[in-house]
Amino acid sequence: MPKIKDLIETERFLLRRIEPEDEALYVAIHTDAGIMRNAGGAVEESIARAAFDRLLKYAELPDLKQHAWVISSRVEPPNQSIGVAAMTAHGADVELGIMVLEAWQSLKVAQEVLAELTRHAFGAHDAQRPPRRQLGRCRSDEET
Repeated sequence: MPKIKDLIETERFLLRRIEPEDEALYVAIHTDAGIMRNAGGAVEESIARAAFDRLLKYAELPDLKQHAWVISSRVEPPNQSIGVAAMTAHGADVELGIMVLEAWQSLKVAQEVLAELTRHAFGAHDAQRPPRRQLGRCRSDEET
């Protein structure tokens, strides 16, 4: 069975496995109307918290169908959590989603992170096709 990386590095960013202490970042992103304006809109805090709880549960499953990382800066300011990335497998397809705090938008964060996540998706999931789209939210947010 392929192994999901708990740590992925790019030139400027470090992606580490999402943990329970990352709930505040996840909720802040998903309840922010500015960040979510092109991703289905902001959700209420209770919905974002429930989605985060589901995400943590899915990430623990051994079938590797869903995983999430917190994106942290390796440059100034270092170790600052700036966003969330998620990967969800659908058979031979793999969906990738990246959301970053507004202060980091337009700095090519998603472009750099998406390239490395795509390489990982083809390795860990033996993906047959490139990601279909870049999603604003991970699949668990859409489930009820």
